[in-house]
Amino acid sequence: MDYTCPITTATVFKLYSASTGATYGNGAPSVNIESFGIDSNYIYISTNNSFRRYSLPGVQWQTTWPGVTGHSVQDFVISGDRIYAVGTNCTRAFLDVINKYTGAVLQSYVYEDTSGNGASYTRFERALLTGNRLYVQGRFKYLNGKQRKSFACININTGELTDWHTDFPIITQYTTYSSVTFSSTSPLKLYDGKIWFGATKQVLS
Repeated sequence: MDYTCPITTATVFKLYSASTGATYGNGAPSVNIESFGIDSNYIYISTNNSFRRYSLPGVQWQTTWPGVTGHSVQDFVISGDRIYAVGTNCTRAFLDVINKYTGAVLQSYVYEDTSGNGASYTRFERALLTGNRLYVQGRFKYLNGKQRKSFACININTGELTDWHTDFPIITQYTTYSSVTFSSTSPLKLYDGKIWFGATKQVLS
């Protein structure tokens, strides 16, 4: 299925020398990015409504690697021969399981905010993988009929939500009351059995 929607990005991919600080411009992709990751001799970049692979060190776009098109990858995790990509297609959040070598989408799971509060822009924004559990942060109150506020955990083998849940007050487009929420979070990190992240606080009025 093909989904298109306006995606706002703010980061331009840049290359710098670790020893001198010199900027490398030749061959670097001139695109705005949501996130990127380096694995072996490739760099994977999510940009607007596509997910691309570039070879290193020349940073050449691998046009035969299909990846994800038609919706926005907000974050992804590389593990073994799989890439677990999460994001939005404007109305629903998704998890795509991708073959790292071929770029083929092996499984695609869709998650809808079923809270009935006008949630028309459900999205996953951050992902953290440990074992077969993928923790996601995003903008939602319910997912596929289950109450999950801003955070959820997905079994990567089945795409099903686990029983794990928490309550984190992140802003949504239908939050209009006076309250303190958080407009975004940093990448999620796992340490000592705990999920660590930073957040930007926002006061609504």
